[in-house]
Amino acid sequence: MFTENVKFRGAPFEYGDDVLIVPPLPLGLCREYQRKSLDLVPKENETVEESLAKADSRIAVMKEAITKALRRNYPEISNDTVEDFVTQENVNPAFTAAMFGTVPTNTAKSVTEAKTVLEKKRNPASTGNISTAE
Repeated sequence: MFTENVKFRGAPFEYGDDVLIVPPLPLGLCREYQRKSLDLVPKENETVEESLAKADSRIAVMKEAITKALRRNYPEISNDTVEDFVTQENVNPAFTAAMFGTVPTNTAKSVTEAKTVLEKKRNPASTGNISTAE
């Protein structure tokens, strides 16, 4: 579904049988989304309703930032696909990848490379060479 090679390195995320690579946003957009998300942090004296409204808005800001980041590598990606990709499990890591990037060992520039990175995360013991000598 998505191209093998992408323009920008980023954090790999599984999406069904595919892998999406979420690259960091340019600094101008990071600044914009950081301001938006900080304005939505619940305050101590807020009501539950106010806090819940801010939580909904914060998730919308996070999804918007993730969408902008994904479109750097996948200009054709639809809002529906991003909506389907973003879950409670990956929203924070994907937002972090979009805003702050990731350490070089967790980045990838191709789906093949991304699958290797994800496999190493799932099976850290399998990263070394396995000897078949008797």
